[in-house]
Amino acid sequence: MAITLTWAEDSSGANKTTIDLDKSPNGSQTTEKTIYISHNGLAAITNLKLFVVAREATYSGDGTGAEDDRAELIAWADATTSNKFGGVQISMDNGVTWPTFGLKTATNNLAFTSRTGVADTAKNGILLKKQSVAGGTIDGTIPTGLKAKLKVRIVVPNSENTLGTRQIDLTATFDSTI
Repeated sequence: MAITLTWAEDSSGANKTTIDLDKSPNGSQTTEKTIYISHNGLAAITNLKLFVVAREATYSGDGTGAEDDRAELIAWADATTSNKFGGVQISMDNGVTWPTFGLKTATNNLAFTSRTGVADTAKNGILLKKQSVAGGTIDGTIPTGLKAKLKVRIVVPNSENTLGTRQIDLTATFDSTI
């Protein structure tokens, strides 16, 4: 049996293929979106790692292509000055902790900004934290019947001069026994 992940915007678990993070002007962030991740396996999935990839579905962004959007969001996070800092941010403690320019991964390791070497490829995926699963006891694990709960947002740099829609996919790898 192939095990699949379900990505949902509410705890009912209705699978979403697209979650829109909305619009945001320069120097601000999009509204935080809650994402629930569950699976259809008969046993817990383990070693679940999150990362950002180029949009795999039909691209309809305002840039030159899906890979360019992904590269731009990674570049925002790699910025060396605060007015150019931005990117995809994920909080694994229900939005209590968020990264900043000075701490691109929060000190408690429960929130991070996807950047070069951190959640930019499957190899560099961020291990799901147990705090994101109600009753979770092991990092990277979603037991059968439980869901991980994340908050996601995009921070738009103060200095961004290209307005428009950016499209990426947040995806995951995991291990399973069934």
